[in-house]
Amino acid sequence: DYYENPIDSWHAEYLNGQGVYRLISHDNSIDIYDSLTGAPIKPFSQTYIREAAKNQYNGPGSIVSSERLAKTGIEYRGTLPVWKIDFDDGHGTSFYISDTSGKLVAVRTDTWRFYDFMWMLHIMDYGERSDFNHPLLYLTSLAAIFFTITGFILFFMRR
Repeated sequence: DYYENPIDSWHAEYLNGQGVYRLISHDNSIDIYDSLTGAPIKPFSQTYIREAAKNQYNGPGSIVSSERLAKTGIEYRGTLPVWKIDFDDGHGTSFYISDTSGKLVAVRTDTWRFYDFMWMLHIMDYGERSDFNHPLLYLTSLAAIFFTITGFILFFMRR
C-alpha cells in the first residue's frame, strides 16, 4: 500500500509487550503498526490503554477508572489527547498515557500533588504553577530588600 505522508523516521520498539513499528511523518504525526501483521494499532482503544497501564504498574492496586482527556487540568499540563488511569493503591496513583504514542508520559501520586501545591506556594503562581517570574514574587522580593535596607539604616541611626 501507498503511505500518504512522507516518513521522517521510523523506529522498531516494544509497546505494551508487542513489537511495533513507529512511523513519524514530516508533520510530526505518529502511526503505529504491529511488527508481525503490519496492522495499524492506532487509534488506541480503552482496553489497550488499560492493558498498557497494568503492564507498567508494579504496585499493589488495581485500575479503578480510565478516561480520555481532551483538555489539560492542574495535574497534567502536557500534550493532548491523553488517557488518565487511576489506581486504588492508597497513594492516589494516576498514570497519563499518550493517545498519540501509547507511552506513559506522567505519573501522579498524592506525594507529587503535595509537592506541586508547595511549589505553587513557593513560586506564587496560583494558576499555571510553572511561571516563577510572577509579579507577586517580584513584589515580595522588593519588599524584602526594602525592609532589609531600612533595617540597616535604623540600626546605624540608633548607634
